[in-house]
Amino acid sequence: MGARPLALLLGVGLGLLLLGLWQPSLLAAASLPAALAGLQLPLGGLLLAAVLPLVHGAWQGQLAPGAHLALRLLPWALPFWLPVLLGAGTLHPQAGGFWLSPLALLLRALAYALLWWLLARRQGDGRAHPGALMLLVLLATLLALDWVMALSGGLHSALLGLLLLARQWLDALALASLLALARPSANPQLLRVLLCASLGLWAYLHYMQFLVIDWARIPWSAAGTQCAAPWQPLTLALFVGHGLLLALLASPLGRHPGTLRGAAWGLLLLALPEAQWLVLPSLPEDQGLHVLPLAWLLQAGQAALLLFAIDFLARGARP
Repeated sequence: MGARPLALLLGVGLGLLLLGLWQPSLLAAASLPAALAGLQLPLGGLLLAAVLPLVHGAWQGQLAPGAHLALRLLPWALPFWLPVLLGAGTLHPQAGGFWLSPLALLLRALAYALLWWLLARRQGDGRAHPGALMLLVLLATLLALDWVMALSGGLHSALLGLLLLARQWLDALALASLLALARPSANPQLLRVLLCASLGLWAYLHYMQFLVIDWARIPWSAAGTQCAAPWQPLTLALFVGHGLLLALLASPLGRHPGTLRGAAWGLLLLALPEAQWLVLPSLPEDQGLHVLPLAWLLQAGQAALLLFAIDFLARGARP
């Protein structure tokens, strides 16, 4: 990493650290959606890089550059976790025992980061590592438990880890598709099929939650605060947005590279409200509504940082 990018990364981290010391409760709550959304892309790169050596086909050459670029974004996703970890005690007010104490959350976060870093180093050799997939599923589940489900006693979902994995896969696939479409050897039809199938999987996993709730006649009020009135417009926008992208890709317009580029950018943008939808309603005492404007601002900053990193890493990878 060059001097300027490293200085930028350290500067952002130091600024967030100082703000977190000043207002730990406010900044921790507002930073968590940005921290989670920023982490999804490099973890998706890890997931995609772990899958590619296991499946032979034309899509390996199409997606491999994007997968390896995405996993190299891992250091750029970490600064926004600093205020979250500093204010961890304020995010888990109902926590009891050592497991959800600030010290335990910090130790587990460091352990997760170390494991992701080791996995990223191994995926760079291009060989198949089937055990990496199992470890990534376990880490996604633990991440969901620590930073989504444990925030509130009202959200219980056995699918939550899979929902994070589906988002990670979508983000990495979208970035890999954008990079593939920029090359003369791009296969738009293959990328279209992969995006459609992945969007369908995302929709199916989310639909299954609501199907179980309805079939078991569980009160919607007990299904999690994501279904509460203040968050229903965000819920509607999230699912309508993904549904429109799926319909667009499945239509004849989806054959055009320009449509594929637009859909890929749309998927990356929809990762921002999805992180808010997962995190902010689970915060205690309507704290999510109070920090929503600041959360949008911090997510914009995280997105700008990742775009800078993608451009920097992509230019460095060109011959």
